[in-house]
Amino acid sequence: MILILLLVLLVIILSIPAVQTKIGKKVTDELNETYGTDINIERLGLNWKGEIDIRNVFIRDHHQDTLIYTEILQTNLLSIKKPKLMVTSILVF
Repeated sequence: MILILLLVLLVIILSIPAVQTKIGKKVTDELNETYGTDINIERLGLNWKGEIDIRNVFIRDHHQDTLIYTEILQTNLLSIKKPKLMVTSILVF
């Protein structure tokens, strides 16, 4: 019974956007440190329907020039047969 309660609590905690963003920033920090990249995200959201919403994605190259910047990046993990990525605006330099 305790294991089920802990699992439910974990699901509830991971459904909070601030927690998701914190985890996303931790992952990008690890990627940046391991591979010498410069990837930043402002906000990350994942809902129970598998929809991912990433805000203000900013990627720089090794010269600190902007490679990619997008305000909104959306996709769905559950749409395996028909993958779709929605980008509202993107700047590529």
